[in-house]
Amino acid sequence: MEGDETLLLHIAARYGDMDYLRQALATQPTEDFFTLSPTDGGHYNIVHVAVLALQEEFLRELLNKLPPWAVHFLVSQQDITEYSLNAIHYAALRGDVEIVKLLLDVYRTSAVAELKLGERPWLAVDAKGRTALHRALEQAKEECALEIMGMDMEVLCNMVDDKGTSPLLEAVRRKCPRVAVKILTCDHAYSTSGDDGLTPLDLAPNSTEEVCRLLLKKHPEMLKKADKYGITVLHVWVRIGVLWPFHLLLEQESTSAWRKDFIDLLCATEVGGNNPLHVAASIYNEETIQIAKLLVEAYVKAYEKEKGEIVRLSPWMRENSNGDTPLMKALISRHEELALYLLSLDLESLVYYETKCALYCAVSHGCDQAVEKMLTSIDSETFKRRSGLVKNSDNHGENVLHAASNCTERTALLLMDRLPWLVNEPDDNGKMPIDTASEVGTAWLIELLLKKDPSSITSAPYAWTYACKNGHLAAIDAFMKHCPDFRKLCFELSDTPLHHIKFRAYREYKEFIAMPMIEEMKNVVDSEGATPLHRAIACKDIIFTEVLLTTDGVDRSIKDKKGKTATDLLIEICDQDGEWGGMCKRIGINPRLKTTYIRPTKLNLGRATAQQGSASSPGEMRSTLSVVAALLATLTFAAGFTLPGGFNSDTGNAILSKKASFIVFILADTYAMCCAMIVLFCLIWSMVCDNDKSLLLIDRGVVILMQSLYGTLLAFMTGVYTYLTSRCGLPFLCLSCALLWGFRLIGRSCTSCSIN
Repeated sequence: MEGDETLLLHIAARYGDMDYLRQALATQPTEDFFTLSPTDGGHYNIVHVAVLALQEEFLRELLNKLPPWAVHFLVSQQDITEYSLNAIHYAALRGDVEIVKLLLDVYRTSAVAELKLGERPWLAVDAKGRTALHRALEQAKEECALEIMGMDMEVLCNMVDDKGTSPLLEAVRRKCPRVAVKILTCDHAYSTSGDDGLTPLDLAPNSTEEVCRLLLKKHPEMLKKADKYGITVLHVWVRIGVLWPFHLLLEQESTSAWRKDFIDLLCATEVGGNNPLHVAASIYNEETIQIAKLLVEAYVKAYEKEKGEIVRLSPWMRENSNGDTPLMKALISRHEELALYLLSLDLESLVYYETKCALYCAVSHGCDQAVEKMLTSIDSETFKRRSGLVKNSDNHGENVLHAASNCTERTALLLMDRLPWLVNEPDDNGKMPIDTASEVGTAWLIELLLKKDPSSITSAPYAWTYACKNGHLAAIDAFMKHCPDFRKLCFELSDTPLHHIKFRAYREYKEFIAMPMIEEMKNVVDSEGATPLHRAIACKDIIFTEVLLTTDGVDRSIKDKKGKTATDLLIEICDQDGEWGGMCKRIGINPRLKTTYIRPTKLNLGRATAQQGSASSPGEMRSTLSVVAALLATLTFAAGFTLPGGFNSDTGNAILSKKASFIVFILADTYAMCCAMIVLFCLIWSMVCDNDKSLLLIDRGVVILMQSLYGTLLAFMTGVYTYLTSRCGLPFLCLSCALLWGFRLIGRSCTSCSIN
């Protein structure tokens, strides 16, 4: 048979082409139907293809027309894949019960008993040792499984796959109760093994009450079995979280042997040291609490009857390998209803003799009702005497108030009222509860702690810095509102929130620095002489740096103890990172711009508004300087034509022109007038320049204007001296006073420059 004809035959099987099948059956020899499909690398025969395509009529016609030996061969033939499946495997996977019946009917018409085991395709196993029954059960195809199982029930029920999984366990796991009941009620032996040491009873809650009841009745030994990890049936049932199997279990006849077995079962621990109550405490669902109550009540009854022979620690008092009792596990899982029930069993023993602090665990996991129950059941003096009841040794010795952020305000108030000495009690690292509250950012707890004991800020003066570093604005606001004189504290510590603040968004920084108290601190220096701007640049916080640079009145010229200004740091980081240079350019700041008399704040950058009305804005500075310069120019110009001693009426020359003091007067007056004119020129020029050049021209205008003032002063001194030269005492007195005033003015100017 040629390849194209084989291809057409398999295509007909895929699409159910009955006409082509009849034609092929009539014209082609039987052996031609054994050829494997050429389209998929030769993996499947024609029956495989038809089964996978669910072509029932095609299969019926094919199986009826081919001779029995050929049909047996095609149905039994396994594909050439990594799975090694035959046609019945594929039919079970697809879950079409009619096709399964069709394939099995081929063998029902013949004497099955005469077939050898190797000739029965329903007993064939795939690459993983699974029969067609396993495959049907894996897909929860119960009808198909029943059909397959009916062919060879005794053999099939004893066949396990490579993992050791029996059909019974798979039927229970996949919720196929009819298959499970049929196996459990049969007269012959069957396998109950499972993968990883599981038993069918472990998975009974997935099935029906009938299956569970049969397993308990016929296989009570499964109750005592544990897998390689020590997990028993109770561990598994509790994890599944269904109540009815426990009722069935406890309906068993209560003999002494059964009671002892049940006590052992409830106290049994897996490799992690967890008994079934630990598991119940870890898993929260609607029925878990009822399961735990049922088990505890049954244990108490059994223990009371057997107490003469059994002495052991109650399962709710047992600790696992981590030192956790079921109570601790319930608190950690926030399974508060179960925790309250366990506390009602034996509160004092559970709280007093826990390796770990139950109260701390309840607080840290927000179990408020459990906290209240413990606080109201044990007196304060007991808590004070036994520090282990309020401290967690595993967490650096924190007390319950360190963890109070996790509970409600009402619970926190109750803790402070009952355990007030803990407000100022540090952990092993020296951190106070208010430090932890600040770090977490719980504003309401900070408020409660400060109201309970205002001196708590004295014990932890830097507590507010944690809130700043973590960007908890509400917590910072709580410190500012409820801390006694927070502003004074910051100045005493030489530290402010602005030195530590860390937000993510520009808007948050703007809102923060707009707070009146914070705005006052924008130029405060810390113990190292650094301003908030120094710190922002040093931390490479480009967002906060931009906010500070565009905030009114932030001074960039203050030097730290290393002699560096914020501008110096800004220049360094701009040289290293182009993003910073782009930021400066975007907001109109040139850090390399050096001025003498004008401090480089936002108001000097031409961004001040009319509403701000600051005299430091370039426009107003320009106006002020121009008035002074014009006045000096007018005075010196007029003085040049109103000479001391007057003019000679005959020649028109100055009468005192030969005197040295007069010559000095003329030179000083000319110098003062020229300087004033240059200042006016600079100011006019600054009006048409960019911000940087404008600021520089105004700054240089101040320098030149100072020269004009000195010249005017000198002109006045020499003019008076020239005019009063005939009275020796008076001229020298005037000269001395003028010089004294001049030196005083110069000294103040130098001091101002030094500060800048």
